Amino acid sequence: MGISFWIRWYRAKVRAIVLTHGHEDHIGGLPYLLTEMSAPIYGTPLTLGLVENKLKEHSLLQSTELITVQAGDKVKLGKMTAEFIHVNHSIPDAVAIALHTPAGTIVHTGDFKIDCTPISGGMIDLNRFARLGGEGVLALMSDSTNASREGYTPTEHTVYDSFKNLFQKAEKERMKAEKLNPGERRSLVFMLMGLFFLFCGTNAISTFFALFAAEILHKTTAQATIMTTAFAAASALAALPAGWLGKKIGRKKTILGGLFIFVLAFAAYLITHILGIDALSGALIWVALIVGGAANMFITVNTLPLVLEIGGIDKVGTYTGYYYTATFSAQIATPIIYGIVRMFTGTYLSLFYYCPIAFILSILCILVVKHGEAIPQEIIDKVKEENED
Repeated sequence: MGISFWIRWYRAKVRAIVLTHGHEDHIGGLPYLLTEMSAPIYGTPLTLGLVENKLKEHSLLQSTELITVQAGDKVKLGKMTAEFIHVNHSIPDAVAIALHTPAGTIVHTGDFKIDCTPISGGMIDLNRFARLGGEGVLALMSDSTNASREGYTPTEHTVYDSFKNLFQKAEKERMKAEKLNPGERRSLVFMLMGLFFLFCGTNAISTFFALFAAEILHKTTAQATIMTTAFAAASALAALPAGWLGKKIGRKKTILGGLFIFVLAFAAYLITHILGIDALSGALIWVALIVGGAANMFITVNTLPLVLEIGGIDKVGTYTGYYYTATFSAQIATPIIYGIVRMFTGTYLSLFYYCPIAFILSILCILVVKHGEAIPQEIIDKVKEENED
């Protein structure tokens, strides 16, 4: 005949559904039961919290009355009274139910165990069970896993201690994994040194070109402003290509490419200067500004990602801090270092010697870095295929 027949036969007499705890084998059938009948559901806070999610999945939450009870509460259900008694189980908020009826008391223990040192909540309320036994119990419905086996069920603290040891071991392994190996440390140190020299050079260009345009460029301040604007515009237009290039050929090669362009630009100036050609006039300066702007963005877009690649995704905050420490140190050091150079040379044209030296030192440092290579296309395609599956 099936259980649904008996549910439909007796559903008019059902006063309530009372729950002992939130394990799936005790609450999993509720959505199907509630399609056959309707009754208020009584349970402890955690139990009803688990039931809510289940009813929400089946669009039954709004039509179901959930009533929260605590261990020790008594609820009147017609001529019967349901009493909720605290018990220990492998899930918190478990209770037994003593159903007081005119014919006598029926005790349903639910799943339980006697745990003298539970992790949460107090010990099972054996005193209340003893008093009920003294008052007389009509029937006992007791359900406890492994009740037929001899011995005692270990306290939850045994499991707690095992988890604690596992987590402590995992934490040690995590901390060990977070430490950079010698190769990674070497890459990080030389990358940060490379960044320092790099920004010592670029900061000198941006600062002293603007401040001393008349002496360096033989241009007015307005003309120098137009030139720096052209440089900035070229940098902005190169931002997206710089990111794409970093992924395509690798961050390290893209940065080195930008540095080589800077060095070549200064070398071209020095050669033309030696040959007596005015390299700071005509179309040549505009070509240098546009190419230099693009080179600047090749470097800027890829330096921070390369530093983070050395450290790994789990240490983004720490390695971002390293990156900005190197760049801000260069910002502080640039006026001091170049000021000394200017003092000894007596001319701001020494910028054309100072900057390439800084860039060459940066190149030498970054060449030591063992990270920033491009990911082979076959690996990218394989990851895409795995994600699609």
